[in-house]
Amino acid sequence: MSLPERWIERIFARLLVRYGAAWLRMWEGVDVDALKADWATHLAGYADKPSVLTHALENLPADKPPTVAQFALLCRSAPQYAIKRLPAPLGDKELGRQIAAGLAHSRRLAQPPRDATVERLRALLDQGVQLTQYQRDALRELSPSG
Repeated sequence: MSLPERWIERIFARLLVRYGAAWLRMWEGVDVDALKADWATHLAGYADKPSVLTHALENLPADKPPTVAQFALLCRSAPQYAIKRLPAPLGDKELGRQIAAGLAHSRRLAQPPRDATVERLRALLDQGVQLTQYQRDALRELSPSG
């Protein structure tokens, strides 16, 4: 894999603006396509790091245009930014157990007791309400007599 051609075009355009005739004289007699292909291959490792290429372009030598090897050295001199990581959570095992127990208790409270469910379903039957298949199955499973 090599650096995208449009990136090489932009780098070359910037170098031409910066160095003018000195840039052109440097590559006089060299096949431009071969030159661009060489730069693209040599700088391929920076395809996922455009900020490194920007750093190199912002820190070009003042006196003469760089070769691809010199440009790569400028890329390698780019500052490396470390990704800041969040600190590990402070663990309190007892607090965790208490929270887990509270959640389990909350789940039990959210479900009506079996007896209340059976009574409610029987009351619906007594009122002549047609129960769904799910309700009939629940009544059969939850009833003490079955």
